[in-house]
Amino acid sequence: MRIFTSGSTHAEQETFFAEEAAYPAWQYASDQGLPVCMQMRVAGCRFSKPSSSGFPRCAFCSITSPAPKLPTAAVPVRGAALALAKYPTVYLKLTHRPIEQSVKGQSTTEAFLGKAVSEFGAERICWGSNFPAAKPPLPELIEMARKALSFLPQRDQDHIFFKTALALYPALAPASRHSGARANGSAQGAAR
Repeated sequence: MRIFTSGSTHAEQETFFAEEAAYPAWQYASDQGLPVCMQMRVAGCRFSKPSSSGFPRCAFCSITSPAPKLPTAAVPVRGAALALAKYPTVYLKLTHRPIEQSVKGQSTTEAFLGKAVSEFGAERICWGSNFPAAKPPLPELIEMARKALSFLPQRDQDHIFFKTALALYPALAPASRHSGARANGSAQGAAR
């Protein structure tokens, strides 16, 4: 299930997902083992705590992007987004936006992504192309992510590019396709 609470087409951060009226949807997702991918800004992280802590069987994948033009791009990751790392069912979806923004200000991509990996672990980070909504073509998105994550050990890269997606969405990966995902660069469709 995907919940859109903020993004390029909707600047305001919605909070409806944290309201009691939304709890039946969270309960259903938890009961069914249905992953929930929630697109939100860093500001929405503080509202996601009831959702992520109250439904322990619900895999909760959030998209968090640092705000551009900050003195240090890693600042938001150290704050609200990383506070969610203590919830074992919360995963981060890594898209091109945080990669592009991580080099603004005084931070580096390695510092930004390294902090996210150290807090969440690569097993709880999932790359997603956001194709076709993302403006860069898919090959450029893949290359951007590969370059940004090249400082990590291959095991961590494998988790981020396909193993985490396969853990969240096992129906997408019959045994014969596991090695193919690495060979072509990612689990492109799994984490959109």
